[in-house]
Amino acid sequence: FPDQITLISTDSAGTPDDPRLDLRIARAIMQVTPLFPMIFLLGLTIFAVRGLIDWLNWWGWPFLFTGVLSLLVALPGAFLVGLIIQWILERQVGRFLPPGLLTTLRETISAIASEILEPVIIIGFVLAGLGLLMILVGAILAYGQRDRTIPRYRTRW
Repeated sequence: FPDQITLISTDSAGTPDDPRLDLRIARAIMQVTPLFPMIFLLGLTIFAVRGLIDWLNWWGWPFLFTGVLSLLVALPGAFLVGLIIQWILERQVGRFLPPGLLTTLRETISAIASEILEPVIIIGFVLAGLGLLMILVGAILAYGQRDRTIPRYRTRW
């Protein structure tokens, strides 16, 4: 085994062939993309929402769906990533590695994936809880307003 490996030669550093430039662009795009849904919701707020109850419903449902979807991806994610990696390793190098090492690799990869997905689970719970709370508060306020309105057939006009 070599002591060190050169991933990018110094000859291509700073040139258009340097892959780090593409990675910087991709990183900048990934940092901006979470703002797009919030800008969309803000636009909906400006153009479609006419009151507090409408705002709670317009924002509550997307938050609830986003939180539930992230939980559905993140909760089984670590276990599935471990199984997929174990399946790939068994196919590629299964004859060369002992079964105990394959199991250890699967458990290690599952632990790493669960640590990576832990913030996603926390944010998923927060978004789902916030969305559900907004929907419930909107429903309670709508029910309270419905009792205070006067039906049209009882008015004199």
